[in-house]
Amino acid sequence: MYATLDSASLDLGPLAACPAHRPVRSPLARGLLLALGVSMFALGALGLVLPLLPTLAFWLVAAWSLVRARPALATPLLEHRRFGPTLRDFLCYGVVRRPAKRIAIGGMTASLAGSVLVLEPSFALAALVATWATASVWFASRPEG
Repeated sequence: MYATLDSASLDLGPLAACPAHRPVRSPLARGLLLALGVSMFALGALGLVLPLLPTLAFWLVAAWSLVRARPALATPLLEHRRFGPTLRDFLCYGVVRRPAKRIAIGGMTASLAGSVLVLEPSFALAALVATWATASVWFASRPEG
């Protein structure tokens, strides 16, 4: 029913030592994870040039989904000079270092502050505040490596 994925033939690159991170078998799940990973990567890339978008937060999700959809696509992220160590630590051990937490939460807070100044009180603003609060608590609650 599913395409056979032989773990020995997969090139997991930097995550080869993390056996829990194997690609999913379902073609539908792989397609959805690939779409999520590519879109999160694009948003993270925008964050490199737009100061209020948190690159790390988007690239954590991108790396997580791409490793499961197509490991070869995640390799450039995981080998990135600046972000690679943080992404590998998160994927292998579930940890986010304190400086990365500060940058991610600070970037999201600055983005939220800009949105509060620009948007009228509305459902969209309430959704942004709820998303910010959830993401901030999630980042703050990750173990530190």
